[in-house]
Amino acid sequence: MLKPVRIFGFTATPYRQDVMYERTDFGELLTHTTTKLINRLRERFWHRILFSIDMQDLIDQGFLVPLKYLNRPIIQHHQIPTNISKSDFNLEAYEEIIAKKNDIILESIFFGMELAKSVLVFCSSVRQAEWLAHVVPGSAVVSAKTPKKERAKIVSNFKSGKTQTVFNVGVFTVGFDHPELGCIVLLRPTRSIALYQQMLGRGVRPSPGKSFCRVIDLTGTVKELGEVESFRLVKRDQWELESEKGSWHKRPLYSFLIKES
Repeated sequence: MLKPVRIFGFTATPYRQDVMYERTDFGELLTHTTTKLINRLRERFWHRILFSIDMQDLIDQGFLVPLKYLNRPIIQHHQIPTNISKSDFNLEAYEEIIAKKNDIILESIFFGMELAKSVLVFCSSVRQAEWLAHVVPGSAVVSAKTPKKERAKIVSNFKSGKTQTVFNVGVFTVGFDHPELGCIVLLRPTRSIALYQQMLGRGVRPSPGKSFCRVIDLTGTVKELGEVESFRLVKRDQWELESEKGSWHKRPLYSFLIKES
């Protein structure tokens, strides 16, 4: 039995997310995710990064499977208005802009259903998700509005294969484990590296017979941020988070610059 590997993730929000990957005696890979709030009124409980392992390292070691990307952007990031804080996009404005692109959206979703038996679509609003579920046969919607029992039934049907496609709104970004997931459709753009990695991270869980997970990006996010496997913590004078596209916004994020004590 392999020893668990713990990964410390640092984001621009006041919390710490710890992910533990554990290989059982039967070869199954288990994941344990915890999110802990960080009290900014107290001193930091560590002053340096103790250990870092990147997604590509875990893929190379067989703990995760790679992603295969299909970029079909119906809009570019510079065309989407940001929210007031400029930390992410104005999703209402985004939906208005893509309102006339439903044919392209549906074509891509049906294409994903041809490629994989299990498809997870990240939507930008409940309205959008419900409309798509109404059009796509045998699909389901999960959002914060979904009652607990109904959500459990949808998840059970999704994992068993009874439901091929699930449209979710801000629910299955953390803590959702469905190793058989074969395709992710990004219909929700983001500027957040943490959210981006969390969404695509749903597809990298290994499963018997699964060699990769397909990603269909309709939002231009992969083009703008880079493939998630390319993100690395790089130690120079300080620790910096980089992807194939360089540093986020071509400047360092303060929360990823951890000075060594």
